[in-house]
Amino acid sequence: MTKENRKVRNFKMKWILYAFLLIFVLYFMIQAVRCNLGLDQAREKLSSYEVKTAELSYGAMTYIDEGEGEVVLSVHGLFGGYDQAYENVRSRIGKTACWRLRALVTSARLLWGGTERPRNKRLPM
Repeated sequence: MTKENRKVRNFKMKWILYAFLLIFVLYFMIQAVRCNLGLDQAREKLSSYEVKTAELSYGAMTYIDEGEGEVVLSVHGLFGGYDQAYENVRSRIGKTACWRLRALVTSARLLWGGTERPRNKRLPM
């Protein structure tokens, strides 16, 4: 390989590396924008719920309580936070003719959506 060929090859390799790095950086910039848009949408949706807070022995817990009649209780861990539980239970009951949803109470996940960490207690790992 001549000295001239080696220079051309090194020049091409540099530009290939720069192009790869540029694509890599652009990809992560696009993902950051998409992530921020998704977070904004999630915050907007969470703020649309009429959320209540209960003071319990381990701290504050947020929940949704809507409707009247018998209560459907969805405890965290089954669906996620109060937002996911509310939407999942509401959509399932709405599709089934034998169920009538008149009230729904859902709790938030621990440390999420206003629910606090238990005071003076360790969380299981």
